[in-house]
Amino acid sequence: MNLPIVLIIGRPNVGKSTLFNYWAGHRLAIESDIAGTTRDYIECEIDFNGQRASLVDTAGLDQSTSDKLLSIAFDKTSELIKHSALILFVVAADDGCHSLDLQIAKFLRKYKKPIILIASKADNLARKSIAKADFWKLGLGEPLPFSVRQKIGLEELGHLTAEKLSAQELLPVVSKGSLRKKDKSDLMRKLEENAANSGQAEPESIRLALIGRPNVGKSSLTNKLIGEERTIVSDIPGTTRDLVEMNFSRDKQKFVLIDTAGMRRPGKHKNSLEFFSVDRTKKAIDHADVVGIVLDIHAGLAKLDLALASEVIHAGKSLFFIANKWDLLDEDEKIYMRKSLPPALLSFAQAPIVTVSALTGYKVDQILNTATIIYANRGLFIKTSLMNQLFADEHDILYIAQKSINPPLFSVSVRGSKIPHFSFHRRLENRIRKEFGFNGTPFKWVWHVKDNWTLAKEKLKIRDQKS
Repeated sequence: MNLPIVLIIGRPNVGKSTLFNYWAGHRLAIESDIAGTTRDYIECEIDFNGQRASLVDTAGLDQSTSDKLLSIAFDKTSELIKHSALILFVVAADDGCHSLDLQIAKFLRKYKKPIILIASKADNLARKSIAKADFWKLGLGEPLPFSVRQKIGLEELGHLTAEKLSAQELLPVVSKGSLRKKDKSDLMRKLEENAANSGQAEPESIRLALIGRPNVGKSSLTNKLIGEERTIVSDIPGTTRDLVEMNFSRDKQKFVLIDTAGMRRPGKHKNSLEFFSVDRTKKAIDHADVVGIVLDIHAGLAKLDLALASEVIHAGKSLFFIANKWDLLDEDEKIYMRKSLPPALLSFAQAPIVTVSALTGYKVDQILNTATIIYANRGLFIKTSLMNQLFADEHDILYIAQKSINPPLFSVSVRGSKIPHFSFHRRLENRIRKEFGFNGTPFKWVWHVKDNWTLAKEKLKIRDQKS
């Protein structure tokens, strides 16, 4: 069922994101005193006293801005207004009625949408008085004094929002486009064969996060995948700041697609906004099922790409690599990349590599196919008898069993006095992957070490029990 859209609108830096985060229950949107912090709109499903709706935080409205990105954001907000059920127009009580507030009020009136005027930052009696006296000139009725910090107007705003939603006929949400199908590659067929052995039930939704360096094409790929211009695309590095989550379905499989801010090397963050954006991206990895690491293949593989892959593996998340801008390579470069990329990325859970072009749409549909199959690989469970049969020729392995899934956890009892060297781990991992798959999914290990003396005592104990 499509939910009604409740838009939070206002000029830059009036407290829109603070209001959004209050209702969301945690900090989904970055809050800052820097005007223009929010660029892409962010949405969250909210229950307003029994009335469910999609609450949307938007970029600050300023028709006179020379900022290219904010101009694009303004156009997107204008489109959202057309399909909204209710507008929460936020003004700042500490500033009084601003000229931009008057412009926005005039702009909103032409859409003839229900509006609740909210005077934020009304932390004291003086500001409440200013709010009630000064904002009447907007012609939108009496403003509601509001302060998250002082817990002023919170309950009243919730009730008023619910009343406005229940009193009108709701408009439908814009339908999303569909993507064309392409033939599956040999790699995809092999992955599907592995996934077919999974006992994991079809998930409610797969959380897929796209991460990578700045300006590698994450937002362009996001828009291609969902079939609409959902996120702002620009050649300016750092365009995306907030996490942008989108719910959609493809071939009956539900997805939550997460577009993230570009990641730089530690110490290269230009300001606090970039620091918080990167922190949100790390949290997105923690809450994702599958992570697609977007590479600018035309620029080549960078150390940061490998560092990001290591971070995903360390978090226990499944991953694959998306080689974007494939269309910019000539034939010789493509041959070279096909040969050099797999060995360079082999150590990262043998994650698949999908070659795509966000610009032309080349093989973009393979991203969702690969994410679905890799997610299924997280749920593979191998019987203990098969595991021990596979390693029957390994003298040092006494017993091996898979204990859990998501990600796969293996318990191994070995002969010796200490945990085996990393090369031994890698050899076991490679044999398991060769036999059973698990492509793109990291393993976790629990080791039990038993020396010869301990083994001898266990044998004696068993013999005594039998006798």
